[in-house]
Amino acid sequence: MQLVRIERTATGFALDPRPYLARLPALRPELPPGAEAFATDPAHYDFASERCVKDLKLASLVVTEDAVVLRCSFNDVAPEQLVIRYTGVTALLIEAAPPTGAGGPTGPDGQDGLRERLGPLQLDEVLPHPHGCTHELGHIGGTVRITAGDLTATWLPRPPA
Repeated sequence: MQLVRIERTATGFALDPRPYLARLPALRPELPPGAEAFATDPAHYDFASERCVKDLKLASLVVTEDAVVLRCSFNDVAPEQLVIRYTGVTALLIEAAPPTGAGGPTGPDGQDGLRERLGPLQLDEVLPHPHGCTHELGHIGGTVRITAGDLTATWLPRPPA
């Protein structure tokens, strides 16, 4: 990430969105409308908010003919689920920690699951791009980067138990 800081420490991670938040007012005019609304939501980086992205887990990432849809599952405090729909996608990159092999987390087919290797989301960053915007999601075990014309982020209520 260019401005959001995610650093591994001896006891976990040090997270600092302040450099990004300081630049965000200048970036706003360059962001497409949906990306701007998502990035500037006051709850986005408020660690005490139910709508903070920290600790959300990737539930699914679906590529269709006209969009990429990323769905994040609930964290321990959020009563809602985040769904992000990207349109005009020109790049999608997923970098995950390598499989751990024997004794590590495995999916139903016995292979290490990509979602498990990515782990919880730490923070994200939305930046302007000549084709619209980039959205980088920094997970504990990897990164998801999407370049798109725009994105629409929607918080959906948790289904009843």
